[in-house]
Amino acid sequence: MVKLRDYTEIGGNESEVLTAIILSATVAGRASTVWGEPPGPFITEPCNRVGWWGVDHYRKYGKAIGRGVQSRFRSWAEGKKETEIASIEKFLVSLSSNYASKKEDLNPEYLTDLASKVFRQAKLYKLLKEADEDFQAGRLEEAEARVTR
Repeated sequence: MVKLRDYTEIGGNESEVLTAIILSATVAGRASTVWGEPPGPFITEPCNRVGWWGVDHYRKYGKAIGRGVQSRFRSWAEGKKETEIASIEKFLVSLSSNYASKKEDLNPEYLTDLASKVFRQAKLYKLLKEADEDFQAGRLEEAEARVTR
């Protein structure tokens, strides 16, 4: 069995990139050009969900979502399970501490480069994890195909 590091060890920049997508039209615009099919380019579900809100807002209005992410959350939360709501709400609260300190210090060029790195890390991590699952299940051909594609 291949031992992959816990993604949180290598994915610590996700919140910084996500905050930039929320606050910067430049970063949101650039992220929107590489945002593929769901679930999204981040490794974690909360990042993909909130990131999608930022990218979707940018695509519709040409602006960063900013604090509008809170109203998007409220709309999304209608009819959801309390545990699902609590998970995303807790995540948004953890991000909100970044808003004030980051708004003035945003460097879109640096954050675009960082986003590219984070997205590549997540893609590679997912690939290795899926290939390892195939390998462990005895599906050698599938594991090889994943790696060579």
